[in-house]
Amino acid sequence: HLRPSDVHVRSARHMEQFGVLKRKSDDESSNSGGFEEIVLSVMKGNAGRVVEALHDLGGGSGAALPATMTALLCNLLTEANQIQPSISSTTESFNIQTELLLLASHSILSSFSTQNHSEVGVRLATRLLLPFAFPPTPSFSSKKDDSSFLRITHQLATILDTHMPNNDADTKHLLKLVTPLIVKHGSKVMLDACENLIRCRFQYYMKDNRPGGAIYWLLRGMELNALLPRAKNDG
Repeated sequence: HLRPSDVHVRSARHMEQFGVLKRKSDDESSNSGGFEEIVLSVMKGNAGRVVEALHDLGGGSGAALPATMTALLCNLLTEANQIQPSISSTTESFNIQTELLLLASHSILSSFSTQNHSEVGVRLATRLLLPFAFPPTPSFSSKKDDSSFLRITHQLATILDTHMPNNDADTKHLLKLVTPLIVKHGSKVMLDACENLIRCRFQYYMKDNRPGGAIYWLLRGMELNALLPRAKNDG
């Protein structure tokens, strides 16, 4: 019977036998970083190598799909306790999970903006970041510092604060998604971002000389302000 801990040994032996993997005695084998070496590294239990490989193979290129796949895979491995999201030193702390999520959101916005579908990019980026903007969230390590979800909340607020929705349906959908951040956590920065969306629709109806629609969005803004329990110190 083959033990799980010996799978990588047997696999490496077969790879060497069929010439797929160079032997350890070969001078180039120690510097090999090919796909075979990555597979063996994962078999040994180095799950972080998967994230590194995906990042090198396109996750860090700025393209929306590979960046999102890399971020979500990192999240899955973190939830399974296969990798530690935070890297700390005496001078600074680096959270790879947060960084990959922020990178993916930027990639989504950029990719869809170049295709003249910025509203789709905003919706997708919002849905990607939203689950990680609630403190605390089980998707993050319990040892994380508050800066992780605060950075994501601020990124989400920045996305909405710079977005100019073209229709009421898009605006209502975005407001429905992020309103829990205002109601449950008193996020002032999210309230300000939502007010930007509402102001855009209010100004649209005013310029179009349609006071009925303008009044609706004015009342919607007042309703959101009334939902804010107490502004927390999130910026």
